[in-house]
Amino acid sequence: MAKDERHSSASGSSSASSSSSSASSSSSSSSSSSTSTYSAKPLPTSSQPVNNWLEQPDPRTPHTRARIPIHKSLGDYPLIDIDPHVGRVIRYMRASDWAGMLGMTTLAPFLYLSYNRWDTTSRFEVKTVRSAIRVNALFGFFVGFSLAYMESSKRFWGASENSREVKKDFAELSNRAQKGLPIYGSSSLSPYMQAVAARNSTFSQFMMVALPWFNVVNHPYHGVETAKYYRGVASTQES
Repeated sequence: MAKDERHSSASGSSSASSSSSSASSSSSSSSSSSTSTYSAKPLPTSSQPVNNWLEQPDPRTPHTRARIPIHKSLGDYPLIDIDPHVGRVIRYMRASDWAGMLGMTTLAPFLYLSYNRWDTTSRFEVKTVRSAIRVNALFGFFVGFSLAYMESSKRFWGASENSREVKKDFAELSNRAQKGLPIYGSSSLSPYMQAVAARNSTFSQFMMVALPWFNVVNHPYHGVETAKYYRGVASTQES
């Protein structure tokens, strides 16, 4: 009788262990299937070309890519650059932009002096007036520079008449392409960080007065097709 009880208990324990092992195997298979379901897609091989003009790999998550699409013009004129470098924006300013900047720089102190002359109830010392004039001139310069920077940027975006800028841009970048230089300059930053900088500064001019933000990084993300600059080089070589 005791033998029968020991035999039945042993058989029960063996069946329980087999059931637990089968449950663990089923759970592991289900987890592996779920893992395979949500696994990231592999990157293209070297035989599959990647358009690095639009995409750059993210080193922290290699299965994702930073995408900055080619943009359309914001107006009725050709698009030159959606994120021009701060140096290009200043160099491409027109005489009207500089005149407006000068006018705003002188207008603010003039308004202050006019108000101070009109308001006879308050009189300030000469040192105080001079300091106030400097502050107003600095404020006027900031406002004038912001407006001029915005106007120059609108020509790059194609939102304003930009025939002069189109010709100047084509001549400048075609010259760089002819010399074998990067048309938008070189940078010590990684491609991923260049894409981050481009996303931060693109169209930042819309908030120029509230938060001045300039593009100070040479990156290839400018929203235009660059083949036209190299076609100009090819036509020059053929001729």
